[in-house]
Amino acid sequence: TSVACLSNIIISPSLLQTVPRSQWQDRELRAIWNRLQNGEQLDGWSTNREGFSLFSRKLVVANDPNLQEIILTEAHKSRFVVHLGSDKMYRDLKRLYWWKGMKKDIATFVAKCLTCQRVKAEYQRLVGLLLPLPISK
Repeated sequence: TSVACLSNIIISPSLLQTVPRSQWQDRELRAIWNRLQNGEQLDGWSTNREGFSLFSRKLVVANDPNLQEIILTEAHKSRFVVHLGSDKMYRDLKRLYWWKGMKKDIATFVAKCLTCQRVKAEYQRLVGLLLPLPISK
């Protein structure tokens, strides 16, 4: 099968087909699409050749938590990349996708990743007892 490579993130063809289809099931996105088709100019919004809604030239993901979870899981747990931190994951995903609250959703997703929590705990420096600093006279 063919895949699209985005930075270090591999996006499957089935996901690239699912995202645009989900736009039709989102009432708000369908309304925006209709306005664009009627020639209305909406700041940042456009459609591509295939007729999919774009915001700032990025594919718009419908307000569907299950679909967003699939995208986040695929980007974070791909066999081709290590578990990305939230900043790098956001930087890579925002090149292709956009949805409301995306940055917050990514941070929450990464914070809940058990593998990331275990690895982070291994590299945390143990904190000892606090001792007073000597005061020079």
